Amino acid sequence: MVRKIAIAAVALVALLALVGLALPRRVHIERTVTIEAPRERVFAIVNGFDRFNEWSPWFELDPYAKYVNEGPSSGVGAALRWQGDPDAVGTGSIRIVESRPPESVTTEIVFGPLGGVRSRFVLSAFNGGTTLAWDLDADLGANPFGRYLGPFLDWFVGRDFERGLERLKALAERGV
Repeated sequence: MVRKIAIAAVALVALLALVGLALPRRVHIERTVTIEAPRERVFAIVNGFDRFNEWSPWFELDPYAKYVNEGPSSGVGAALRWQGDPDAVGTGSIRIVESRPPESVTTEIVFGPLGGVRSRFVLSAFNGGTTLAWDLDADLGANPFGRYLGPFLDWFVGRDFERGLERLKALAERGV
């Protein structure tokens, strides 16, 4: 009886691993918003971290987290490190690795020991305003069990992106 249970458990783990290997390794998440503000104004907000917590969807999750700006105030090299409640925002950093005024900003986000992802803001002029796309590309690696996270990332992160974009829209449209 114990032998049959052990064989069934091993078979189940093997099946789960095979299914995991069939799941996509790479995940792309993207959300877009139209903002009634000039592209240059929106670009100035996303090209640095001085105003990040005014629109960030994560700031309200842990208002007691510690944030430290590093490097230049904007453009390539500008960075923000945070340390907070491990169950809320954890520890990590975000750094601008490419800046193309006023078209795009690419960042690298590192979530402590969980690793990093690339995220990008792409700005397009639209009827006197701006269409802003925020995307994230993640490589879930070769671990088949880690790939089970992929189908849920869009739901989790996508909701955060939507909330952040709405807050960024309000900030840019106020013109403050």
